[in-house]
Amino acid sequence: MALAFPVRLRRRTDTLFCVFVVAFVALALRLTYIQVYHHRYWAEWAARFHTRNLKLHARRGPILDRTGRELAISVPCTTVSANPRLIEPRERPAVAKALSAALGIPAADLLDIISQDRGYVYIRRQLPLEVGAKVEALHLPGVMVEREHRRFYPGGSFCSHVLGFTDIDGNGLGGVELALNKHLAGADGEYTAELDARRHVIPDTVRNVRPARDGRPVTLSIDSALQKRAEYDLDAAVSKYQAKGGVCIVMDVHTGEVLAMAVSPRFDPNKPTECASGAKANRAVQLAYEPGSTMKAITCAVALDSGAVKPTDTFYCGGKLKIGRRTVHCALHAPFSGGHGVVRIAEILKHSCNVGAASVAMKVGQRILQPRVSQFGLGARTGIELPGESRGRLPSEPVWTPLTVATVGFGQTLMVTPMQIITAYAALANDGVLMPPTVLKRDPRHLPRGRRVVSAQTAALIRTYLQAVVDGGTGKAAKIAGYKCAGKTGTAQKARPSKRIVEPPTQPGGKPTIRWKAMGYDPTKFVGSFVGFVPAAHPRVAILAAIDEPVGAHYGAVVAAPVFREVAREAMARLGVPPDDPSDKADGAVPGSFPRAEVAE
Repeated sequence: MALAFPVRLRRRTDTLFCVFVVAFVALALRLTYIQVYHHRYWAEWAARFHTRNLKLHARRGPILDRTGRELAISVPCTTVSANPRLIEPRERPAVAKALSAALGIPAADLLDIISQDRGYVYIRRQLPLEVGAKVEALHLPGVMVEREHRRFYPGGSFCSHVLGFTDIDGNGLGGVELALNKHLAGADGEYTAELDARRHVIPDTVRNVRPARDGRPVTLSIDSALQKRAEYDLDAAVSKYQAKGGVCIVMDVHTGEVLAMAVSPRFDPNKPTECASGAKANRAVQLAYEPGSTMKAITCAVALDSGAVKPTDTFYCGGKLKIGRRTVHCALHAPFSGGHGVVRIAEILKHSCNVGAASVAMKVGQRILQPRVSQFGLGARTGIELPGESRGRLPSEPVWTPLTVATVGFGQTLMVTPMQIITAYAALANDGVLMPPTVLKRDPRHLPRGRRVVSAQTAALIRTYLQAVVDGGTGKAAKIAGYKCAGKTGTAQKARPSKRIVEPPTQPGGKPTIRWKAMGYDPTKFVGSFVGFVPAAHPRVAILAAIDEPVGAHYGAVVAAPVFREVAREAMARLGVPPDDPSDKADGAVPGSFPRAEVAE
């Protein structure tokens, strides 16, 4: 019995030893199998788990004004993100607390973010570099700090409607940022690198680098000093008359370059989601309105250039003109309380005679008027590099009634944009050649070919008539001392919204008919405008100012001409244009420098 226990113990020991030997041999065989026969598979699996293709963010190109001043730039920033699946549940409260101290975000909010069952979540985007460095120094598991860029507009709301804005990923959403997005965006690059257990890049493992291609710069035609002046004077007028909004455009008549485009109200593209409703709409290209009396210069230019009317032809204005069952009225004022009397084209423009303009249009007729008005660009987009441009509207009827022809003549029944009107006036200033407008700086050696819309002689004659509007007609408030100015006032009533009418079907099972009924004009809502050029004889710039729904006054001569005047004064100084008549002291800003201006349209 004494020897039985040691024998049993030895057997158990031998058995256990054999088990260990067998297990070791099996493990060795398994490891040999993995390392030798499936080495490539497991190596690739490990590489897939630890190696990632990472993005190199391209830097968006800057937007510059015509002098090289930066208006939109991309600045370095950091984004903090996380892979919640790499953060142990028991570690999450501590990670949230550490991030809270670095980011200034409640720990509870952060805990919710990093507790999601997702492989990638943003914690905060586009943070200052120093904040990202603080987070990086914490070496938190599953938390990553990435380098990228954010769009920054140094001027805030300055020139905002031309520049536009981007989303948080740098995609253009408005203005030039959207129109030239591909040019500005460039192309992201990428590289391959191995990540450690905390998902941080392991040094010296970066390979297969494809560099990012940064976006290209865009140089605008905008002159910042002139833009600043236009915004200041436009804002002052909109505020003074409690208007819904306004627009002021300055254009080089020889190149079509827009030197200033002020729109009110503006918005801060650094905070595009915080602006008031409708503030991002660019009235310069999206506001379609009836031009009112500013249309008369185009009507008269077509009449003279076509030969349908001569400068010496006369028309009679008794204050109203009956056309069928409708009557066209003039806005009369002393000394024309009974009508403007016998008028030629010169007086029609000088005194803004509706009856005279209607008579001219009817003498020209639709056959000539419609295509020639279209040649001036009305009813079609100008093609300027800004999104959302309206084409406006010409009467759609194939045959215009006499009333339609007459009302088109003095600026009703058609819709235009401010950009269309200033482009048309710039053509008159440019000896009858219409240059396509642009917000991009043009090389003077490679200008696009313009389109002739009237002869140089007709354009010069219209400029003479429009100079008389400023010297002694409705546009005196637009005059600046030392310079001959030319232009036209405009006061247009706004149409009420059309009424939707649903008519029952005429047959059983048929569909109802939907039609729209015009509701006439709103007697309380106007667009007051002034458009012209300076110097009158040899123009350098065309300027348009329009005030949408002013309160207390609505005539273009009152609400818009002063904006033209002050912007024109700045433009002449900025462009170094010498006075063309230094002895002329008349100035719309100086009461008594010439007789009181007429203000009726």
